[in-house]
Amino acid sequence: MAYLAQGVSVPEQHLETGVVSYDRRDRAADGIISDLFQVKAQKEKPTHVSLAVPYKGYWFYIEEKDISSRRTLGVLDSLVRLKIMAAGAQKIPVLTLPVGR
Repeated sequence: MAYLAQGVSVPEQHLETGVVSYDRRDRAADGIISDLFQVKAQKEKPTHVSLAVPYKGYWFYIEEKDISSRRTLGVLDSLVRLKIMAAGAQKIPVLTLPVGR
């Protein structure tokens, strides 16, 4: 997720006020990330979007036509769901039966 976070547009106001510390360590990956995942930000509520979330005076969104970002978000969602399901499965009691008798 930290790698994909490089694809999120950060509003200047968030940088100036310290809401976000902007540290793009891997500038060479910019082209790769922009092809995989782009989250844009704007003040006004966007239209024609797949997903939009308001946060601290801005709307962060994925455009409806951005198939690559939508697929990447889908993969991330699936991985998180698998991890949650696996963590839940570990809490199930284990029953051991003596089968060798």
